[in-house]
Amino acid sequence: MVFANSLTMLVIGEVFCGIPWGVFQTLTTAYASEVCPIQLRGYLTAYVNLCWGVGILLSSGVVKATLPIASDWSWRLPFVLQWMWILPLALIVYYCPPSPWWLVRHGRLEEAENAVRRLTNQDIVGPDDARATVAMMVHTNELEKEASAGTTYIDCFRKTDRRRTEIVMMVFAMQLLSGQNLIGQGVQFLQTAGISTNTAFSLNMVLNSMFIIGTIFSWGLLALFGRRTLYTGGMASMCIVLFIIGGLAYIGTNSSIYAIGSLLIVLNFAYNATLGPICYTLIGEVSSTRLRQKSIVLSRIAYQIMNIICGIIVPRMLSPTAWNWGPKSGLFWGGSALLSTIYCYLRLPETKGRSYGELDLLFEHKVPAWRFKSTKADQFATHGV
Repeated sequence: MVFANSLTMLVIGEVFCGIPWGVFQTLTTAYASEVCPIQLRGYLTAYVNLCWGVGILLSSGVVKATLPIASDWSWRLPFVLQWMWILPLALIVYYCPPSPWWLVRHGRLEEAENAVRRLTNQDIVGPDDARATVAMMVHTNELEKEASAGTTYIDCFRKTDRRRTEIVMMVFAMQLLSGQNLIGQGVQFLQTAGISTNTAFSLNMVLNSMFIIGTIFSWGLLALFGRRTLYTGGMASMCIVLFIIGGLAYIGTNSSIYAIGSLLIVLNFAYNATLGPICYTLIGEVSSTRLRQKSIVLSRIAYQIMNIICGIIVPRMLSPTAWNWGPKSGLFWGGSALLSTIYCYLRLPETKGRSYGELDLLFEHKVPAWRFKSTKADQFATHGV
């Protein structure tokens, strides 16, 4: 893409880059959910959102810095700078231990024990503890085999896995249905609200910093509240903020314009303290261990379909030469967030503190989402739930 001499060549380069990017987006969540103990699982999966935030903040800073360059290097330089990440990332991946869950599913139990020991403090966790951990993984894997023998994409829509796949796909799609896409179009949104271009780019930097600040804040919330509570509460909060933004658009004063800009930052903070990071935690926990990778792929496809739809309609909502809704589009996305909040209450289960075996039993016994937290489950008992 650095050496592209036409828009067509640039698009082709983006398409080829999209193939490994798609793999990275699905592998990271699956790996994070499989290498951590239950107590830390939520924090590491939520950390995926912070990584997105760091990348977005760095890229927006680079783009703002290259704006004054009056040549092709204004857009080529951001691509050049991405080469600096190849070697350090390759070294990190090379030295990362394999997932013990993946090794168990492939019958490589001794290697799984070695992986568990690499992932734990060997002064505290001895060989017997590692062996017991792998035995629990084997037991959970056998439970899932009994509930659903296959591991194809079709199996994601069979028996109890149909409900799990629906939830993970909706959790990812609702990231955009929450109105988050207005943040992605932050500069254009702020400009249509009446803010100058330079101020809009500066506020966009503040907007993007919320990815990092919000995710760090979410780690504290994860210790206090459950996943269902945070995701549903975050969606409800964004719904309220979006309706306020839409209402302020009818006032049209300078004060209301800057209030809209401030509320957009509040909206992004609410998103990144709840929906953004908790989404990855839920996707890693709701999907079954045998179908996790495929479930995450399907959930990401659902997200990208919504992303394409939003990519078509949001610019038209904001453009003065198209629908010209401007900040009034907050009312539309507020309604979308309201419907998503209702879905969360009815369908989104609480997964905090549950082992994968316990979650398998709760789904197998078709426990309603709002009863997951209070229902007792014992994967080693004869009756289970």
